[in-house]
Amino acid sequence: MKYFMYCRKSTEERDRQLLSIESQKDELKKRFPNIEIVQIYEESKSAFKPYNRPIFNKILERIQKGEAQGIAAWDPSRLSRNPIDGSMIIHFLDTGVLKDLKFGSYHFDNSPEGKMMLAFALSQSKYSSDKLSKDVKRGMLKKCEQGWRPGMALVGYKNDYAGLKGEKKILPDSERFELVRKMWEMLLSQQYSVPQIYRIARDEWRLTTQRFRRVGGKPISLSTLYEIFTNPFYYGEFEWDGKWWKGSHQPMISQEEFDLAQFILGRKGRPRSQKHHFPFTGMIRCGHCGCVITADQKTKHIKSINKIKIYTYYHCTHRSEKIKCQEKAISDKNLEEQIKVLLDKITIPENLTHWTLKYLHLVNKKETKDRQSIQNSLQKSYSDCTKRIDNLLKLYIDPGNADHELLTEEEFKNQKQFLLKEKKKIETKLIDCGDRQNQWVELTEKTFNFATYARYWFEEGSLEDKKRIFQTLGQNFLLKDEKLTVELHKPFITIKDGLKKIDAPEPTFSPKQKAYISLKRSILESWSG
Repeated sequence: MKYFMYCRKSTEERDRQLLSIESQKDELKKRFPNIEIVQIYEESKSAFKPYNRPIFNKILERIQKGEAQGIAAWDPSRLSRNPIDGSMIIHFLDTGVLKDLKFGSYHFDNSPEGKMMLAFALSQSKYSSDKLSKDVKRGMLKKCEQGWRPGMALVGYKNDYAGLKGEKKILPDSERFELVRKMWEMLLSQQYSVPQIYRIARDEWRLTTQRFRRVGGKPISLSTLYEIFTNPFYYGEFEWDGKWWKGSHQPMISQEEFDLAQFILGRKGRPRSQKHHFPFTGMIRCGHCGCVITADQKTKHIKSINKIKIYTYYHCTHRSEKIKCQEKAISDKNLEEQIKVLLDKITIPENLTHWTLKYLHLVNKKETKDRQSIQNSLQKSYSDCTKRIDNLLKLYIDPGNADHELLTEEEFKNQKQFLLKEKKKIETKLIDCGDRQNQWVELTEKTFNFATYARYWFEEGSLEDKKRIFQTLGQNFLLKDEKLTVELHKPFITIKDGLKKIDAPEPTFSPKQKAYISLKRSILESWSG
C-alpha cells in the first residue's frame, strides 16, 4: 500500500512551529519505517476553514486517481479542523478510495468502530479550534474595551512586548513617531503632495516600517503613506469587529487635523493637484455656510504694458446643499492686511519684552525656592500615605486578624480605597508642583517673543512662515462679508487687553513696568488655565 505523508503547520503559529515540521517527518519515519511513502507534502495553511489548503486538496485528488491509498500524518487535527474536510476523509474511507490512515500520536483502525472514533477525534479538533477562536475573539474585544487596538502596531507606534499577556499596550515608536508626525505636518501645510512626502521619507529620512518576526523592516511604500493619512487611529479612534472604539494610545494628530487632511486628499483619498501655494487655505471657514475657504489665481493681460498680471482670491467652496451661500471672494492682499491689523493689536515693543522676561526669570527663582518647600512637604505626605497603606495591608493579613475581628474585609476595602485616592491626589500635586511652573515660564517666553516679532515675520517671511504665524494666533477662523474674525488663544487675548491699558508706545519703566508685570502674571494664569 502506498502513502502520502502530510505535515502541516498553522499560519498563526508559523514561527513557533517551524521545527515541528521536521519533527513530524522524523517521528513518522521512525514509527512507520516499513510503509511505502510516495511523496512527502508540507503546508503552512490553517485548517479552520474548508477549501483553504491547495496541497491537501491535491493529495485528495491524487488519492482519487489511485496514486496512493493511505495518508500518514502526526494526528487527526493535522488533516482537518472543519466538518467539510473531516467528512470528506470519512467519505473516502467509506467508499474505499482511502484505505488506511497512519498517525504518530493516534491509532486508527479502518473498521466501523475505528471510523466512529476518528469522527470523534476530528470533531474534537473542530471543537478545540472553535473554542480557541472564541477565546481569542473575547480577548480581542476586551483589549478594544480598554482602548488598545489588537494586532501589529501601525507605523509610528510599537507593541508593548514587555507587558503582561492581555494587558499589552501600544506605545509611540521613538524611532518613527516624530517622523510620521512630520509627514502629517507636511500634508497639512498643503505645500507637498503625498508622492513628494513619500520621496522625502524614503530617500532623505530612510524611513522603514517596524520589523516584526516575518514582515517589516523595509522602506515605507506609497500605499502605506495613503493608509496612514486615511486612518483615524492616528487621532485616537480605531475600528474593530464592525465597531468604533476610543483608543487609549497617544494620538499623533487632532481630529480637526485629520478632517483637514481628508479634505486635502479629496473624496477618493488621493491628493488634488496643487499648482499654487496658498498659505491660508483649509484653515478658514465661511461665516455664512460653514464651508471651507479655498483660493484660486486669476490672470489678466495688461495691454498697455503687454504683461500678464496674476491675482489671488480666497473664496468659499460653496459646497453646502442646505445654504445658498452669497459670500464674495476676497483678494490675498486684503486678507493679509486684516491679519496684519490683528497682529498689530498683540505686538509688544521689543525693549519691554526683554525687560519683562528678565523680571520673569528673577521672580521664577524665588518661586522655585518656595516651590521646593512645598514639594518637600508633599513628598513627606506621599511617603506617610504609602506607609499607611502598607500598615493597613499588614494588619489585614496578620494571623491575629484571621477572624477579621481587628479589621473586617469591608473596613479594609473602604480604608484602602480612601488612602489610594489620597495618594493619587498627592501624586497629581507633586507633578503640578514640579514641572508645570517651568512649562509656564517657557510658554510665556514663547508668547512674548511671538507677540514681539510675529508682525515682522509675517511681513518679511515666506508663505510657510505666514501660514505658521496665522495658525498660532488662534482657532475658529471665519470669513464673513469679506471680514476675517479669529478666536484668539487665551494668552493673546490677555496681551491684547493688557496693551489697551498702556497708553504710551514706549516704556518709561515706572507705572508701565507695573502694567507689564501685571500682563506677565495674567499670561501665566492664562497658560495654567
